[in-house]
Amino acid sequence: MSEFDCVVGAGLPGARRGAPSSMQGADVVAILAILNNGGVEAWVDGGWAVDALLGEQTRPHADLDLAIVRAQFTSACACLGDAGFRLVRDDGPHNVVVGDHLGRLVDLHAFDPRVELVGDDGIVRAGGDGLAYELAGFDGCGAIDATTVRCISPHTLVRYHTGYAVDDDDWHDVRLLCERFSIHIPSDYERFLSPER
Repeated sequence: MSEFDCVVGAGLPGARRGAPSSMQGADVVAILAILNNGGVEAWVDGGWAVDALLGEQTRPHADLDLAIVRAQFTSACACLGDAGFRLVRDDGPHNVVVGDHLGRLVDLHAFDPRVELVGDDGIVRAGGDGLAYELAGFDGCGAIDATTVRCISPHTLVRYHTGYAVDDDDWHDVRLLCERFSIHIPSDYERFLSPER
């Protein structure tokens, strides 16, 4: 049993488990308000962070990715649990997915800013009890449904979209970020630049 089962609840009865869902901008704003009202700081990550930086929704999103400071991770789960979210998937001590009866999924990622690690690339990342987020990457500011939100910065998001088998959604996000913020397109996306596509 996960340490979060007792906080968030075990299972998600009545939800559309495994069914495709769509997270709307109003849902994102409402979820961030739940956390904010509970004193939890959250940074929007993933596809919604891209759209926040662009100031408009550019594609459908199945979930909402959020970065949470490790010290507030249990509080974040408790706040969402009080709002009816239940544990959908436990991906280890630094990552859980919770959902509610409406099918809204929130992917929570913990990071520990108290420990700094410098990589071979010179980038300072969070170490310790959490995921290796870039510590300089939390200065993004965007808008979702005309609401200002904290999010991962554009250059950091582009780097987070590299180093794995990228797909069409990744290309969509990276292409728009690179165009808007004058960022060089990473080599991971060379195949998308070929004339045959």
